Amino acid sequence: MLKKHKIFTVWQADKEARYMTQMIHQGNVLVRTTGVTETFEATAPRPGTVQLDYQLDADVDDYLAITREAGWELLTDYPILNGKWLYLYHPDEHARLYSDNQTKIELLQRLRNRWTIFGLFCLIIALAILVPLGFVAFSFILPLVLVIVYVINFTCLTRQIKRLRSPLKN
Repeated sequence: MLKKHKIFTVWQADKEARYMTQMIHQGNVLVRTTGVTETFEATAPRPGTVQLDYQLDADVDDYLAITREAGWELLTDYPILNGKWLYLYHPDEHARLYSDNQTKIELLQRLRNRWTIFGLFCLIIALAILVPLGFVAFSFILPLVLVIVYVINFTCLTRQIKRLRSPLKN
């Protein structure tokens, strides 16, 4: 087993997919991820592509049945925010889960909606901690970091959506 430590943010799913594809081409198949640590199993190098998708928990089983019929294999998943990141492999290097801008926009909007719920939760927690403690210096660091992470993710996801909606991309 090979363990690698890499951090990819929610808006870097394409970059993470390219990394996972390179790893599988080198003979390292993803078997587990924690969001920070990926565990790979050594195998023979495989052609093909790895794509990531995010689905709400209620939709995962039906979605996986559809992707299996289309030749995709689930490598692993990572549960987060009432859904799962799915790491899917297809032996055809040209295969894509999202082949048009509209479906890609829908994915990004799903992610942005999940992160908005998370951001509101962080804000409520931050206020619940800060107000009773009188804004003590140390007490606001973690909530502030979480709110900053939310803002960055929301902003980057929104930029990607706008870029896909621009007439130059269609």
